[in-house]
Formats: sequence, structure tokens, C-alpha cells
Amino acid sequence: MKKLLILLITVFVLSLSACSEEKALDYSSFEDNLIYSYEAAASYDDKYIVYYYSENCHHCSEVKDDILTFFTTYDKLPFYILEVSQATDSSFLDEFVGTPTIFIMIDDQVDEAYIGSYGILDFIDDYSD
Repeated sequence: MKKLLILLITVFVLSLSACSEEKALDYSSFEDNLIYSYEAAASYDDKYIVYYYSENCHHCSEVKDDILTFFTTYDKLPFYILEVSQATDSSFLDEFVGTPTIFIMIDDQVDEAYIGSYGILDFIDDYSD
């Protein structure tokens, strides 16, 4: 009986260790959407989304999984992601006060602003189907 119990525990442990963990989403998962300057964030035509974040921002970390999960399925507007500490320039938008921020832009002008972690969650609610 003792050998059977040891065998079952061993099989159970091996089964668990064989399970592969699903890779967590990261900003690098959106390589085609990453931009590196504030100027680029305001240089597209038509209507689009820009998400400003910082790796060192606690509030950005709080909403990271939510916003990246949202972006995996969202396809109605083009979106761009800017890590502000890596930006090669400074923001010229009066509306930009910090991270996390989402701007809905139309022809280089801010049409809508979602600022702070609660704002990002409101954006997800507003733009989810």
C-alpha cells in the first residue's frame, strides 16, 4: 500500500511538472504596435488609439493584463503603445499628464482621453463589444 501511494504521488508530481504554463502577455507581444516617440504618437491619420505607459508605474502594472488582453482581440481602430521612459522626445500634448493614459486621436488631435488606472478600465468598458 505504501509503495502504491508513493507511486501515485510520483506520477502526480510528474504530471504537474509536465504541464506547460501559458505565457503571460507582455508589451513585446505587440511589437508591430510599439512606438518610440511622442511625435510618432501624434503623426497618424484618421482615428486611432495611443496607450502611454511606464514600466515603473504602479498604476500601469495594475491594468497591464487588462489592457493587453483587450488589445489581443480589439480590431476596430489601430492602436499604438508608447513606453514613455523610452521616448526619444517630450510630449507636446497639454492633455498628457502622466501614465497610464489612453488617447483616442483623430488626425493628430486628442478626441477622447482616459487617464489613470480607472480611466483605462473605463476605456476597456467603453470600447469592448
